[in-house]
Amino acid sequence: FEVAPGRSNWIAAFVPEKKGAPAMVKIYAPDNLKQVVAQKSFFKAQDCELMWNVSGSALLVKTHTDVDLSGQSYFGTTNLYFLKANGDHDQIVISADEGPVQDVQWSPRNNEFLVISGMMPAEAALYDGAKCKKKFVFGKVKRNTVTWNPFGRFCVLGGYGNLAGDTDFWDISDQSLMTSTRLECVTQCAYAPDGEHV
Repeated sequence: FEVAPGRSNWIAAFVPEKKGAPAMVKIYAPDNLKQVVAQKSFFKAQDCELMWNVSGSALLVKTHTDVDLSGQSYFGTTNLYFLKANGDHDQIVISADEGPVQDVQWSPRNNEFLVISGMMPAEAALYDGAKCKKKFVFGKVKRNTVTWNPFGRFCVLGGYGNLAGDTDFWDISDQSLMTSTRLECVTQCAYAPDGEHV
């Protein structure tokens, strides 16, 4: 389960698949745990990651299975779902048919999130957090990591781990590429608290 930040304090809970029944995510009101305000059920979900936006008004659910029955991926399958906490809207953002979700991160300040998905080169895209509409596509890139600066203005798209380390620095306020470089042998990337240094 995951408790939403902010004043809402919604509680999201995941129930995995069991005996042919689909997996489910339910969002509960904090003042009445018997009241389900939103829910989404889905198959092909052995576990999941629950991610709230900064205000607690929307939830991303990244589901995962250990086995890809199509044989396309050794690492299993992933799906990404979007739910409004009040139950007004839910949709699939990325399906397993579109390839794996490499990374997804909410902006730490704004109601938007960035997703890298698909087989390499993967597509990187920015979505608004109100209606889950695609705002900007960064293109097809060999990247698997999203890192936001603490103020939500800049982000890094990096290809780390088993990739070569190609790294792009973006200004999200005007969707401009500031610079690109290669950071070989990097496995993690994070901004310093000042939001300027990586």
